[in-house]
Amino acid sequence: MIIALFWTGLLGAIAFVVVTRRHRTPAAITPIAQAPDAALVHVRGKVIGDMPLRAPFTGRACVYYAVTVQVASINKRRRWRYQDGRPFAIEDDTGTATVPLGQLVVPHDVMLQERASRLSPRIVAVLKTLRVELPDSAEVTIYEASLGAGDVVE
Repeated sequence: MIIALFWTGLLGAIAFVVVTRRHRTPAAITPIAQAPDAALVHVRGKVIGDMPLRAPFTGRACVYYAVTVQVASINKRRRWRYQDGRPFAIEDDTGTATVPLGQLVVPHDVMLQERASRLSPRIVAVLKTLRVELPDSAEVTIYEASLGAGDVVE
């Protein structure tokens, strides 16, 4: 009886949290010119300025990139994550703002999914520079995300 009450209470609390989070409204977008200095606000704008980095696999000029490499063999699955970035600026119709990298989340796209033995020499060379262990029989999935000039961020 006590165990049943415990589970009922726990599942009810979890359901409450899930429903509450599902119905949370996103923060309104603040025009950059109206955003207070050093305040956490929700803004939207285009990335501008110098692009000092290159995404490892696409070679795209960018201010930030993130790569996830997943290698799956018969009895083992490993994942490597890499990212690099520099503070950057965005602009909208009202002004310009500098974006710190601390809270940055950029969705990754599946760039490539292939057997390791079929990867191009260029991809293998990039994986070696990233120190990814690559058995020939493994299935390799590469995800890459980057922010470059003109990308809209929110």
